[in-house]
Amino acid sequence: QLNALQTTLDGVGAYVYTKDMQGCYTYVNQKVCELFNCSSGDIIGHDDLTLFSLELSSELRDNDVLVIQQGETVEIEERNVIAKTGETRYYETVKKPLLGLNGEVIGLLGVSTDITQRKQSLISIKDSFQKLAIQTKKLNEKRELYEIIFEKTDNGIFLLNIDSFQFLDCNQQVLKHLGYATKADILTKGPEGISPAFQVGGRRSGELMREMCALAIEKGMVTFEWESLTQKNQRIWCEISLTLVTTQTGKVLYAICRDINARKLTE
Repeated sequence: QLNALQTTLDGVGAYVYTKDMQGCYTYVNQKVCELFNCSSGDIIGHDDLTLFSLELSSELRDNDVLVIQQGETVEIEERNVIAKTGETRYYETVKKPLLGLNGEVIGLLGVSTDITQRKQSLISIKDSFQKLAIQTKKLNEKRELYEIIFEKTDNGIFLLNIDSFQFLDCNQQVLKHLGYATKADILTKGPEGISPAFQVGGRRSGELMREMCALAIEKGMVTFEWESLTQKNQRIWCEISLTLVTTQTGKVLYAICRDINARKLTE
């Protein structure tokens, strides 16, 4: 019967062991031997100091004390660092007091299930969530800064796609400046749609704007005066600064439009 019990305990997928009152091992199954890559004779008679790095696995002793000295059964998660390899393992452990013939505590029985892979996955997920939280915070901070720069300004701001020569976005000051109700009314038009056919001097607006965009791409930034067209087809003056900006999706032109109509009329 003892041999049958030994065979059974060696075949289970958990670490089974017993300790005496001094914390020395009195029995280990085959699973424990495989964990430490040694025979049962190398383990029995030794305490955890021989097998684990106890400064990193201090809860082992604390849990054993609860069982041996106070006769309590503990069900707990333990983190153990194997002394030979420095490998960290995680276990779900049940420790019960072993009782003598008179009911006194003579040691403990431990059954530990390895949950290292699951625990590492949870740690990885937790780290990912923490990184995501940090990234989200930074993104929100950038969004707040973007809104301050983009929306809370007296100047009109456009984002212009270099390849399609179409607007990607504009702020509320553009709508106010040109008299449009919604962004969609402007964004579908493009630069030529909110400009008269010709600029002062006789140059076609579309041709001249493309020339200014090419100059901004070449130099990084360019500033020039421009006549725009309101929703009611009124010509108004503005000063435009085009700046080349590189984003994750490509390069765009950041256009700041300053209202100089009053000054130009005075001139």
